[in-house]
Amino acid sequence: FGDNIQLYDDIRTAQWQDPKLIPLLNYLQNQQLPDDTILQKIRQLASFHRVIDGALYRVFRSSSSSVDDSSSSITFSDHIPSIDHQQFRLVIPKSKIHELLSLAHDYPTSAHLGRRKTLFRLSTRFSWTHMRRDVEAYVRSCKLC
Repeated sequence: FGDNIQLYDDIRTAQWQDPKLIPLLNYLQNQQLPDDTILQKIRQLASFHRVIDGALYRVFRSSSSSVDDSSSSITFSDHIPSIDHQQFRLVIPKSKIHELLSLAHDYPTSAHLGRRKTLFRLSTRFSWTHMRRDVEAYVRSCKLC
């Protein structure tokens, strides 16, 4: 599912429809602050999220030393940007989690990988709350496995 442009576009659209992601997206994209009850949480979340090309990404610090520190460069691999020593993972809205689990585990090229390999495959490109729990439950419920 690395170069599935339609899936990427669907995820980006679904992010802007997810009630839990909209306040963070509005803050990062438009500097629009939510009401006081969730303001602190949004500011905290914003410190490790970015909006790139209209899509929400979670920022992870990379230990890669192959990046040239003298200039800031953005590279994209399968729609996953990397900026200097940071790796970004596309944030998956709740409405798209099952579809990604299916692609990562059930799709013919996925070969019904076990939970560790499925989790690794997803966690290097995507981010969502309770990913490990969701992957374990999905693989455990697979009738072919």
